[in-house]
Amino acid sequence: MMAPVLAEKASHPLAAFGLDMLARGAARLRGDRPAISEAGPAAAASALTYHDLDRLVVAFAARAVECGLAAGDRVVVLGATRIGAVVAILGSLAAGLEPVIAPAHFTAGALAFLAQSTGATAVFGPTLFGGLDAEQVLLEAAALAPDIRVVGSLGPGIGDGMIDFSQQGLGGGGQPARVHREEAPRIGLALRADQRAPRATFLTQSAIVAQALDIVAAARMTADSTIVSTLSPASPAGLIAGPVAALLAGAPLVLFGPFDAAGVTLLVDRSAPCHLIAPEVVGENLIRSGFCGSLASLTLARPIGVSATFSVRQTCPLILLQPDVDGRLAVSMPQPLESSDFTGHFGDYPAESTAFD
Repeated sequence: MMAPVLAEKASHPLAAFGLDMLARGAARLRGDRPAISEAGPAAAASALTYHDLDRLVVAFAARAVECGLAAGDRVVVLGATRIGAVVAILGSLAAGLEPVIAPAHFTAGALAFLAQSTGATAVFGPTLFGGLDAEQVLLEAAALAPDIRVVGSLGPGIGDGMIDFSQQGLGGGGQPARVHREEAPRIGLALRADQRAPRATFLTQSAIVAQALDIVAAARMTADSTIVSTLSPASPAGLIAGPVAALLAGAPLVLFGPFDAAGVTLLVDRSAPCHLIAPEVVGENLIRSGFCGSLASLTLARPIGVSATFSVRQTCPLILLQPDVDGRLAVSMPQPLESSDFTGHFGDYPAESTAFD
């Protein structure tokens, strides 16, 4: 039986708002509610309420302007699964900047190439991420890309020559940046993530919000359940199903990384029932282990160009996210047949699907 097709959300009123304005609106509506926290190896940042998140976004934008960055400039953000990356993305947009989000595993050479190819004038990232010495990567990238004039640390700590954009460094100062642009800033994602010559694809904020609304509806995300995302915001699925969907649903978001199966299991047990966002490559094991019984929904992200199938018998709502090379995200909802004993392939399930330009 074919499931009903989801209605396209591109005309939804919320799609007209920038992500930073959605964060500001959330702070006004539910300022004292939990907004975002982080977990995983070496996770250290304090959990934030919506009021805290908005305060840091405003402070980030104010400091970016103080550093000489102007509306229309592009900046590279190292997309670790950390609070600092989300603050940097939203704060850049609030300052009228266009953030280009790079995978956390990028080498200094790849980061420098991405910065030069997009005309970026600043780079932001954590100093540590799991076992990665990201501080060295950021500084080496700045040395290789002559147009980079600002290197911002998202914490923990700050290296020589870096400007402090961490939670502690930003504090609570700053007034909302006054910027004027005829068009809202776009967000760049390194979808062609070849380390030798990565290229960015730019998405409008309205398209991103429209896709997030579809995921929120499909997974039935609400403010009463937590979203746990193991995906980097450098990917379309990680950005849209994680931070953006959480803003729209009013749900607490936990960013977990680097990926660790035992750690994810413990976190989900503490957060149940929660909405889990994970790579499709681990999906079969999660479903077979009975892990999904404690989930409100499971959202699995496929890599670009991959259409693998595996045998499952799902026990919670299942959403598949498939990005294409232009950043369009197809959302499908495999539906098992009526027999609870049916085990097949995703390709054998009837499914509803929608994609946004």
